[in-house]
Amino acid sequence: MRRGTETEHLWVTGTTPGRATSVPPGARAVPVHSADWYEALARSRRIVTDGQLPAWFERRPGQTVVQTWHGTPLGRFGIGLTDTLYADHQYLATLPRRSAQWSVLVSPSTFATPWLRRSLAYHGEVLEAGSPANDVLFPPDRDKAAEEVRRGLGLPEDHRIVLYAPTYRDHLAHPPSASPDRSAPRPVPLGPGARPPARWPARSAPATPCWSGGTPGSPARSRTAPACSTCPGTRGRPGCSWSPTSW
Repeated sequence: MRRGTETEHLWVTGTTPGRATSVPPGARAVPVHSADWYEALARSRRIVTDGQLPAWFERRPGQTVVQTWHGTPLGRFGIGLTDTLYADHQYLATLPRRSAQWSVLVSPSTFATPWLRRSLAYHGEVLEAGSPANDVLFPPDRDKAAEEVRRGLGLPEDHRIVLYAPTYRDHLAHPPSASPDRSAPRPVPLGPGARPPARWPARSAPATPCWSGGTPGSPARSRTAPACSTCPGTRGRPGCSWSPTSW
């Protein structure tokens, strides 16, 4: 949807006390699982989400659902976990119906498209339009942006910066002996003059329990991730946005 479009913009927010979700200017916050959230799912003309919507959600006539998914599929997920101890088979069985509710799937690349289709059991239209999270690294003024980031973090110009932003660590959920195809990550030498600032994404961080699907703390879907307002994998998760029809 174009910026400045004459329509109301809703932004789903978390409800964890003391953890506020950043809402873009011009958008109205809608707490997840609130009455307004349910009404928005039912009446919005357009829904944009980077995760799964509730299993009971059914796209109504005239409604557009854009699935942007969260990141490039470099690891196994969805249907790809079927033969592992990490699989939640009750959740996997819902994937064909969930993906059938999407109008279009936005893929970051030709590499990602077949993996997204297979892992999410999706057979509809795909738009290979890149990923905002990656596209921001390649604008014409990227050198200026890099300079601002260095200055904001207090990093010297002559140091090479290596960002450590890991995804899920399945070996922490199941010991290597239970999953022979998984092993702990090996340390990588960075060389002299390199500094590795850690960045724990919303879907992956150490030691703090979070949840994904079902109810908070659900054993079948427990993760190791930060307890933040953008809880990983929740159906209709915070960070999704909706533009409702006129009321």
